[in-house]
Amino acid sequence: MDSISLKVPVTVKAKLTEKLRTKMRKEMEEGVSRAELELQQIGIQEKRVMQEAEQGS
Repeated sequence: MDSISLKVPVTVKAKLTEKLRTKMRKEMEEGVSRAELELQQIGIQEKRVMQEAEQGS
């Protein structure tokens, strides 16, 4: 049997309770922490590449 999938944007509404606010804040803080770690890793990789380029010259 063939099937068809339709994708339609849906607005999700929720009452902003203290519990939801706390959960959302925690998720955002975790996202920021992950982004900061990724930036640190990129900085470390950049230094490594620059050192290798200097040694190769």
